[in-house]
Amino acid sequence: TRGVDMGARKEIYTELRELTRRGLALLVISSDAEEIAGLCDRMIVLERGRPKEAEALLAPALKIRQEAYLPSDRRVANAMSWLGAAYAALGRHAEAEPLQLDAHRHLSAAPAAFVRDKRAVLTHLITLYDSLGKPDQAAPYRKELASIKDVMQ
Repeated sequence: TRGVDMGARKEIYTELRELTRRGLALLVISSDAEEIAGLCDRMIVLERGRPKEAEALLAPALKIRQEAYLPSDRRVANAMSWLGAAYAALGRHAEAEPLQLDAHRHLSAAPAAFVRDKRAVLTHLITLYDSLGKPDQAAPYRKELASIKDVMQ
């Protein structure tokens, strides 16, 4: 709901609650834990050490997004980035790297308003290359991350 005014956000939340009241299961992927805490029955937080559970949700979520949106859509890139982070946390670096690099390529072209998504993919790439002992490959992403201005300030 980034970039959505408060009235529209409230309508979105109302609709999501109505769908779950009717028995539908919803998968919400967000980097804003506060926003979704009031909406979800269950949350899996990738940074808190549950990558296997995150992978089980993110892999099908990526497939759904790839079927619903263009490959260059930031929602696809966001799902790629988080799935790549789950793979990296599981030591599946060969699967993580191409997802992270594709996500970065797509998000690099995204508007400045998607700064959180850009920061996330850069952080995931840095973490991946650091865990592989490749600081030279992490360096350009560190530099890019340091250069990003928060448009929300």
